[in-house]
Amino acid sequence: MSEITYESVEALLQDAQESQGVVTCTFRCPVTETAVEAAGELQKGRELEDVCPGDQTLLGGLRSALGGLFSAALGKREAAAPIRASEGEASSFTDSERKAGIVVAFRSVADRFVWDPQGERWVSVEGAGELLTDFDRLLRAAPILAEHDRQIAAQMLVEVARADGQVTAAEWAFLASFIPTDLSSVDTCMERKRLTAEELDSVGLGAARETMVMLAWTLAHVDHDLDDDEAEQLFGYAQKLKVSRARALELRDYSRGFLLEAALQRAFPGGKVHEGRLGEARSLATQLGFEDAGDGAVASFKRRYGIA
Repeated sequence: MSEITYESVEALLQDAQESQGVVTCTFRCPVTETAVEAAGELQKGRELEDVCPGDQTLLGGLRSALGGLFSAALGKREAAAPIRASEGEASSFTDSERKAGIVVAFRSVADRFVWDPQGERWVSVEGAGELLTDFDRLLRAAPILAEHDRQIAAQMLVEVARADGQVTAAEWAFLASFIPTDLSSVDTCMERKRLTAEELDSVGLGAARETMVMLAWTLAHVDHDLDDDEAEQLFGYAQKLKVSRARALELRDYSRGFLLEAALQRAFPGGKVHEGRLGEARSLATQLGFEDAGDGAVASFKRRYGIA
């Protein structure tokens, strides 16, 4: 998963119709021709740079990418029906505000696409092949569909973010980028007491529980360095969701592999190495617990993408 930019999204954009403060988009995969519809809210004052900050640090890039992915995982999955503007209806939004709405629309279906760093393009999961990680496969196979389950997942992610006792302004903005307003708000989630065993066990049975645990691991790894107590908190969520410790460890590895994959995608734009970003990816690999600064993962990445 790469950070989402307007330029990368525009390449998929087949149609965008604006009406009543909403831009309804059709994104078409260049490989499979699969069309995906999504709607994004238009807001006065929300410019493109507010949703796509531009060149970022590795942490900023990971948060940008995950913001879209988490938003899709927690958000409404059915595409909005196409809304056509009335003839002669003039837009009250600037070009930048409209582009921001298009990016927001794509974020709501970001889990339907994966980034191809060799071709520098988004492709649908149906045509992704070896581009799919274990993380992507589980997210696709076991989405969090029920509104109640999404509410619990959102609350759990906020609790993970505040596990180290502090939430910076950047972390708060990151949370706000993917907590759907129809579920709750970051402020409300922050004020709530920690989820009880009964609340976690109220989540629907099935593999979506594993998806929740995997997302929690992912947020924890990108949010801060995990200490033993924080890791045990995550194992505690898994236990209350009836996910075994052995499976929780596998889900942790899925999240680590996904994050390193995203960092390596950033380090090899167009299949060419960016030494500075590769160094950042290796540092992340060490932080995540990979041996030899992720040499094996780097070699595997280059082999899968045909990079010399």
